[in-house]
Amino acid sequence: MRHVVVFCHIEKCAGTSLIKKSLQEIPFGSVGVLSKSNKVDIKDLKKLKRLYGRPQIITGHSLTPTSFTDLKDVFAEIKTFTIFRDPFSRVISNYLHDKTRGVWDGSLSEFVSIPWKQNYMLRFLGGGDVKNGHEGFKAIDYKISVKNLKRSLPILINELNLPLTPDLVKKNSYQQNQSILPSDLSVENGVKIGNYSISQENYNLIKDFNALDIDFYDSALKEEEIWLSHVKTTSTIPIPIQVPIQVPKKTNRFLMRIAWVYRNIIYKPYVLGQFGPHRLPRNGVTPSLISSHDAF
Repeated sequence: MRHVVVFCHIEKCAGTSLIKKSLQEIPFGSVGVLSKSNKVDIKDLKKLKRLYGRPQIITGHSLTPTSFTDLKDVFAEIKTFTIFRDPFSRVISNYLHDKTRGVWDGSLSEFVSIPWKQNYMLRFLGGGDVKNGHEGFKAIDYKISVKNLKRSLPILINELNLPLTPDLVKKNSYQQNQSILPSDLSVENGVKIGNYSISQENYNLIKDFNALDIDFYDSALKEEEIWLSHVKTTSTIPIPIQVPIQVPKKTNRFLMRIAWVYRNIIYKPYVLGQFGPHRLPRNGVTPSLISSHDAF
Protein backbone atom coordinates (compact mmCIF):
# COMPACT_ATOMS: atom_id res chain seq x y z
CA MET A 1 0.00 0.00 0.00
CA ARG A 2 1.34 3.42 -0.95
CA HIS A 3 2.07 5.63 2.03
CA VAL A 4 0.63 9.12 2.46
CA VAL A 5 3.16 11.83 3.34
CA VAL A 6 2.09 14.12 6.20
CA PHE A 7 3.74 17.52 6.56
CA CYS A 8 3.43 18.92 10.10
CA HIS A 9 3.68 22.58 9.16
CA ILE A 10 5.12 24.71 11.96
CA GLU A 11 4.29 28.31 11.16
CA LYS A 12 7.03 30.48 9.64
CA CYS A 13 9.44 27.64 8.92
CA ALA A 14 9.55 27.83 5.08
CA GLY A 15 6.56 25.48 4.85
CA THR A 16 4.41 27.71 2.65
CA SER A 17 7.10 27.76 -0.03
CA LEU A 18 7.20 23.96 0.00
CA ILE A 19 3.41 23.68 -0.14
CA LYS A 20 3.20 26.04 -3.12
CA LYS A 21 5.84 23.93 -4.84
CA SER A 22 3.88 20.72 -4.24
CA LEU A 23 0.66 22.31 -5.53
CA GLN A 24 2.47 23.34 -8.69
CA GLU A 25 4.21 20.03 -9.36
CA ILE A 26 1.55 17.56 -8.17
CA PRO A 27 -1.69 19.61 -8.32
CA PHE A 28 -4.13 16.83 -7.37
CA GLY A 29 -1.64 14.92 -5.22
CA SER A 30 -1.13 17.70 -2.67
CA VAL A 31 -3.89 18.87 -0.33
CA GLY A 32 -4.07 21.05 2.75
CA VAL A 33 -6.22 19.58 5.51
CA LEU A 34 -9.06 21.88 6.57
CA SER A 35 -10.71 22.15 9.96
CA LYS A 36 -13.06 24.53 11.74
CA SER A 37 -10.96 24.18 14.89
CA ASN A 38 -7.27 24.58 15.63
CA LYS A 39 -6.90 20.81 15.82
CA VAL A 40 -7.81 18.47 12.98
CA ASP A 41 -10.08 15.56 13.91
CA ILE A 42 -10.96 12.26 12.27
CA LYS A 43 -14.12 13.70 10.67
CA ASP A 44 -12.00 16.29 8.82
CA LEU A 45 -9.65 13.55 7.61
CA LYS A 46 -12.49 11.30 6.44
CA LYS A 47 -13.95 14.20 4.44
CA LEU A 48 -10.55 14.79 2.88
CA LYS A 49 -10.29 11.13 1.90
CA ARG A 50 -13.76 11.13 0.31
CA LEU A 51 -12.75 13.92 -2.05
CA TYR A 52 -9.05 13.16 -2.61
CA GLY A 53 -8.73 9.42 -2.01
CA ARG A 54 -5.09 8.84 -1.03
CA PRO A 55 -3.22 12.06 -1.85
CA GLN A 56 0.56 11.92 -2.05
CA ILE A 57 1.06 14.66 0.54
CA ILE A 58 -1.20 16.21 3.17
CA THR A 59 -0.20 19.51 4.76
CA GLY A 60 -1.48 21.82 7.46
CA HIS A 61 -0.89 24.01 10.52
CA SER A 62 -3.32 21.76 12.43
CA LEU A 63 -1.34 18.57 11.75
CA THR A 64 0.53 18.10 15.01
CA PRO A 65 1.84 14.70 16.18
CA THR A 66 -1.32 14.36 18.29
CA SER A 67 -3.20 13.79 15.01
CA PHE A 68 -1.11 10.76 13.95
CA THR A 69 -3.47 8.18 15.48
CA ASP A 70 -6.43 9.53 13.49
CA LEU A 71 -4.30 9.80 10.35
CA LYS A 72 -3.31 6.14 10.62
CA ASP A 73 -6.94 5.14 11.18
CA VAL A 74 -7.93 6.89 7.95
CA PHE A 75 -4.91 6.29 5.70
CA ALA A 76 -3.22 3.28 7.40
CA GLU A 77 0.28 3.95 6.06
CA ILE A 78 1.79 7.40 6.66
CA LYS A 79 5.24 8.96 6.72
CA THR A 80 5.68 12.23 8.53
CA PHE A 81 8.06 15.17 8.39
CA THR A 82 8.46 18.72 9.63
CA ILE A 83 10.75 21.70 9.13
CA PHE A 84 12.15 23.62 12.10
CA ARG A 85 13.91 26.98 12.26
CA ASP A 86 16.17 29.18 14.36
CA PRO A 87 13.79 30.52 17.09
CA PHE A 88 14.96 34.13 16.80
CA SER A 89 14.31 34.23 13.05
CA ARG A 90 11.02 32.37 13.44
CA VAL A 91 9.70 34.81 16.06
CA ILE A 92 10.57 37.83 13.93
CA SER A 93 9.04 36.23 10.84
CA ASN A 94 5.86 35.48 12.81
CA TYR A 95 5.76 39.08 14.03
CA LEU A 96 6.09 40.42 10.48
CA HIS A 97 3.52 37.93 9.16
CA ASP A 98 0.91 39.02 11.69
CA LYS A 99 1.68 42.66 10.88
CA THR A 100 1.18 41.95 7.17
CA ARG A 101 -2.16 40.19 7.77
CA GLY A 102 -3.33 43.13 9.86
CA VAL A 103 -4.03 41.12 13.00
CA TRP A 104 -1.26 42.77 15.01
CA ASP A 105 -0.42 46.46 15.31
CA GLY A 106 1.65 46.37 18.51
CA SER A 107 5.41 46.33 19.02
CA LEU A 108 7.83 43.41 18.87
CA SER A 109 8.25 43.45 22.65
CA GLU A 110 4.49 43.21 23.14
CA PHE A 111 4.27 40.42 20.57
CA VAL A 112 6.91 38.21 22.18
CA SER A 113 5.18 38.67 25.56
CA ILE A 114 2.07 36.81 24.35
CA PRO A 115 2.21 33.45 26.21
CA TRP A 116 1.01 31.15 23.40
CA LYS A 117 3.53 32.63 20.97
CA GLN A 118 6.41 31.64 23.27
CA ASN A 119 8.39 28.43 22.65
CA TYR A 120 6.09 28.00 19.68
CA MET A 121 7.91 25.10 18.02
CA LEU A 122 7.74 22.90 21.11
CA ARG A 123 4.19 24.07 21.75
CA PHE A 124 3.18 23.00 18.23
CA LEU A 125 4.99 19.67 18.46
CA GLY A 126 3.31 19.00 21.80
CA GLY A 127 -0.17 19.72 20.46
CA GLY A 128 -0.33 22.88 22.56
CA ASP A 129 1.64 21.53 25.54
CA VAL A 130 5.30 22.59 25.58
CA LYS A 131 6.14 19.76 27.99
CA ASN A 132 5.16 17.20 25.32
CA GLY A 133 7.10 18.90 22.53
CA HIS A 134 10.17 16.65 22.61
CA GLU A 135 8.04 13.50 22.52
CA GLY A 136 6.09 14.92 19.59
CA PHE A 137 9.36 15.64 17.79
CA LYS A 138 10.51 12.05 18.30
CA ALA A 139 7.23 10.77 16.83
CA ILE A 140 7.92 12.49 13.48
CA ASP A 141 9.83 10.38 10.95
CA TYR A 142 11.92 13.11 9.30
CA LYS A 143 12.99 16.48 10.66
CA ILE A 144 14.96 19.02 8.64
CA SER A 145 15.95 22.62 9.30
CA VAL A 146 15.58 25.81 7.30
CA LYS A 147 19.31 26.30 7.85
CA ASN A 148 20.21 23.07 6.01
CA LEU A 149 17.32 23.09 3.53
CA LYS A 150 19.52 22.89 0.41
CA ARG A 151 21.30 19.80 1.76
CA SER A 152 18.39 18.10 3.48
CA LEU A 153 15.45 18.68 1.15
CA PRO A 154 16.70 16.58 -1.81
CA ILE A 155 17.39 13.67 0.56
CA LEU A 156 13.98 14.07 2.21
CA ILE A 157 12.18 14.12 -1.16
CA ASN A 158 13.95 10.92 -2.11
CA GLU A 159 13.25 9.20 1.23
CA LEU A 160 9.56 10.06 0.98
CA ASN A 161 9.37 9.09 -2.71
CA LEU A 162 7.71 12.37 -3.63
CA PRO A 163 7.67 13.42 -7.32
CA LEU A 164 9.12 16.86 -6.58
CA THR A 165 12.17 18.65 -7.91
CA PRO A 166 14.77 19.17 -5.14
CA ASP A 167 15.14 22.94 -5.34
CA LEU A 168 13.09 25.31 -3.19
CA VAL A 169 12.93 29.09 -3.42
CA LYS A 170 12.00 30.70 -0.11
CA LYS A 171 10.04 33.92 -0.42
CA ASN A 172 9.66 36.65 2.17
CA SER A 173 5.99 37.63 2.08
CA TYR A 174 6.66 40.88 3.96
CA GLN A 175 9.23 42.02 1.41
CA GLN A 176 6.98 40.87 -1.44
CA ASN A 177 4.22 43.12 -0.13
CA GLN A 178 6.72 46.00 -0.11
CA SER A 179 5.59 46.93 3.38
CA ILE A 180 7.46 49.46 5.47
CA LEU A 181 9.72 47.69 7.96
CA PRO A 182 8.75 48.30 11.60
CA SER A 183 11.22 50.55 13.39
CA ASP A 184 11.95 47.90 16.04
CA LEU A 185 13.42 45.67 13.30
CA SER A 186 15.80 48.29 11.91
CA VAL A 187 17.58 49.48 15.04
CA GLU A 188 20.87 51.21 14.41
CA ASN A 189 23.79 49.23 15.89
CA GLY A 190 21.32 46.63 17.14
CA VAL A 191 21.62 42.86 17.34
CA LYS A 192 21.57 41.32 13.85
CA ILE A 193 18.97 38.60 13.22
CA GLY A 194 19.15 37.68 9.55
CA ASN A 195 18.26 40.77 7.52
CA TYR A 196 16.97 42.60 10.57
CA SER A 197 18.45 44.47 13.51
CA ILE A 198 16.73 44.56 16.90
CA SER A 199 17.53 46.21 20.22
CA GLN A 200 19.45 44.33 22.89
CA GLU A 201 16.36 44.56 25.10
CA ASN A 202 14.16 42.84 22.50
CA TYR A 203 16.86 40.25 21.84
CA ASN A 204 16.94 39.43 25.56
CA LEU A 205 13.13 39.21 25.66
CA ILE A 206 13.04 36.72 22.78
CA LYS A 207 15.86 34.74 24.40
CA ASP A 208 14.19 34.60 27.80
CA PHE A 209 10.67 33.84 26.55
CA ASN A 210 11.89 31.18 24.10
CA ALA A 211 14.66 29.52 26.10
CA LEU A 212 13.12 26.06 25.68
CA ASP A 213 12.82 26.46 21.91
CA ILE A 214 16.42 27.66 21.71
CA ASP A 215 17.71 24.58 23.55
CA PHE A 216 15.46 22.39 21.43
CA TYR A 217 16.74 23.95 18.20
CA ASP A 218 20.36 23.24 19.10
CA SER A 219 19.61 19.58 19.82
CA ALA A 220 17.44 19.25 16.70
CA LEU A 221 20.29 20.57 14.52
CA LYS A 222 22.62 17.95 15.98
CA GLU A 223 20.07 15.22 15.25
CA GLU A 224 19.75 16.45 11.68
CA GLU A 225 23.54 16.35 11.22
CA ILE A 226 23.60 12.76 12.47
CA TRP A 227 20.90 11.86 9.96
CA LEU A 228 22.74 13.59 7.11
CA SER A 229 25.99 11.86 8.04
CA HIS A 230 24.24 8.49 8.21
CA VAL A 231 22.73 8.93 4.76
CA LYS A 232 26.10 9.97 3.35
CA THR A 233 27.98 7.00 4.83
CA THR A 234 25.36 4.38 3.99
CA SER A 235 24.83 5.49 0.39
CA THR A 236 27.29 3.86 -2.03
CA ILE A 237 25.83 5.61 -5.05
CA PRO A 238 24.49 9.15 -5.56
CA ILE A 239 21.02 9.56 -4.13
CA PRO A 240 18.47 9.34 -6.95
CA ILE A 241 16.25 12.39 -6.91
CA GLN A 242 12.60 11.94 -7.75
CA VAL A 243 11.83 14.21 -10.69
CA PRO A 244 8.23 14.79 -11.72
CA ILE A 245 7.11 13.90 -15.21
CA GLN A 246 7.82 16.83 -17.47
CA VAL A 247 4.42 18.30 -18.26
CA PRO A 248 4.15 21.12 -20.83
CA LYS A 249 3.75 24.46 -19.07
CA LYS A 250 0.34 25.14 -20.63
CA THR A 251 -0.91 21.72 -19.52
CA ASN A 252 0.52 22.15 -16.02
CA ARG A 253 -1.11 25.58 -15.65
CA PHE A 254 -4.41 24.04 -16.78
CA LEU A 255 -4.12 21.24 -14.19
CA MET A 256 -3.24 23.77 -11.48
CA ARG A 257 -6.30 25.85 -12.37
CA ILE A 258 -8.61 22.80 -12.30
CA ALA A 259 -7.08 21.72 -8.98
CA TRP A 260 -7.63 25.23 -7.59
CA VAL A 261 -11.28 25.20 -8.66
CA TYR A 262 -11.81 21.75 -7.17
CA ARG A 263 -10.11 22.78 -3.92
CA ASN A 264 -12.05 26.03 -3.51
CA ILE A 265 -15.43 25.27 -5.07
CA ILE A 266 -15.90 21.65 -3.94
CA TYR A 267 -13.47 20.59 -1.19
CA LYS A 268 -13.48 23.72 0.97
CA PRO A 269 -17.29 24.22 1.03
CA TYR A 270 -17.80 20.49 1.68
CA VAL A 271 -15.47 20.50 4.71
CA LEU A 272 -16.14 23.99 6.09
CA GLY A 273 -19.48 24.95 4.59
CA GLN A 274 -17.98 28.18 3.27
CA PHE A 275 -16.17 29.76 0.34
CA GLY A 276 -13.25 32.17 0.48
CA PRO A 277 -10.13 32.40 2.66
CA HIS A 278 -9.81 30.11 5.66
CA ARG A 279 -7.67 30.58 8.76
CA LEU A 280 -7.43 28.51 11.87
CA PRO A 281 -9.23 30.18 14.80
CA ARG A 282 -5.89 31.00 16.47
CA ASN A 283 -4.86 32.99 13.39
CA GLY A 284 -8.16 34.68 12.68
CA VAL A 285 -7.94 37.50 15.23
CA THR A 286 -5.29 39.49 17.03
CA PRO A 287 -3.12 37.02 19.00
CA SER A 288 -3.51 39.00 22.24
CA LEU A 289 -7.16 37.88 22.38
CA ILE A 290 -6.26 34.17 22.26
CA SER A 291 -5.29 32.27 25.40
CA SER A 292 -2.63 29.55 25.47
CA HIS A 293 -5.41 27.08 26.19
CA ASP A 294 -7.46 28.12 23.13
CA ALA A 295 -4.56 28.41 20.70
CA PHE A 296 -4.31 24.67 20.01
